[in-house]
Order: sequence, then C-alpha cells, then structure tokens
Amino acid sequence: HGSLFSGIGGFDLGFERAGFRSIWQVEIEPYCQAVLAKHFPEAKRYSDIRSVHGVLANSAKPRQLREKQQENNREGTIRESSNDTHQEGEGNSYGCLQTPTVITGGFPCQPFSVAGKRRGQQDDRYLWPEMCRVIEEVRPAWVVAENVPGIIKTALDTVLSDLEAIGYSTGTLVVPACAFDAPHRRERVWIVGYAG
Repeated sequence: HGSLFSGIGGFDLGFERAGFRSIWQVEIEPYCQAVLAKHFPEAKRYSDIRSVHGVLANSAKPRQLREKQQENNREGTIRESSNDTHQEGEGNSYGCLQTPTVITGGFPCQPFSVAGKRRGQQDDRYLWPEMCRVIEEVRPAWVVAENVPGIIKTALDTVLSDLEAIGYSTGTLVVPACAFDAPHRRERVWIVGYAG
C-alpha cells in the first residue's frame, strides 16, 4: 500500500487491518508526519507530492525530472522532513516510489467543498493532477481516492477521465459516515480504479 495525502493515516490503518502493509506515505503537514512516524515506523515518508515520482519517470525522462526537481527547489516548494531529504546533486533517484498493489489518497477537498469558494482547477490546492501523475508513473493495480460531494459537479468527470486515459477502469460511490454508525451524515465520494 502506498498512501498519498496521508493525513494521520486513516487509509493506512484501514488497509493494514485488511492485510496490507504501507510501504510509503506522502504527507506535507509536520504534525501528521509525526503521527505517521509513530504508527507506521517502517514506511518511507515523503513530504511533498510534487517531489516524488515512479520508476517509469525515473528511467524514461531523468533529465526532465531532475530539472523539474531543481526548479521546485529554487521555488522553495520541496519541504523536508526527517525521512525526506534532497541534497543537491542527488539526481533523480530522490523520491522514487516503489510500486504497491494499491495507492490511496484523499486529495485536498478545499477546491470542491461547499464550505469554500469552490474554485476547482483555479484553486492552487487543486492537486489531483499531481496524484494522477504519480499513479501513472507508479502503476499500481488499484487506486482508491476519497473526496467531498462537491467534487461531483466540479471535477469528478475530469478525475474519472484522467484515470481511464491512463488505463484504469473506474467506479464511484457515495458513502455517508452514518452507514458506519457515526452520529452524522458526512457523505464522501469514493473513487476506485483498477488496471487489470
């Protein structure tokens, strides 16, 4: 299991209970990184989705990838954590993710949430393209993503089209928290992709 936008490890815990082992996690918030380090000490952690890539990217376009990483470094977009360092000259092996059976991720919901401005792709927190890039480069058999219902009218078609364009059969469902005995509705959209 590989976890993008890991938070404090909800997907990781669920998949661990289902028999999977989390081999890497990508989470930018320091507090969440500390929680993940405590509960998943064997997993490799990275802090910024924009700084990781798959083996296919590493072998197919190393010069372009190295240039992008150097550009990100100049712009200050790569953040470091204790398990996520990038030294000048390390080249393109930094952030190379091992291929898991499944990648999960609850990519940022602020661009779609009714509590926000719902700017969608115009929001700088719209990170679905980065998640899709990682999926395409890492090529897991399964993808499981989660988001708020606001994505249905703003970006769900794009997400499904992007996954299908890179070879995944997709499906969606809406599941409320009360379906699991929570005392509130709190609906979430679940997106599943299979490359088989």
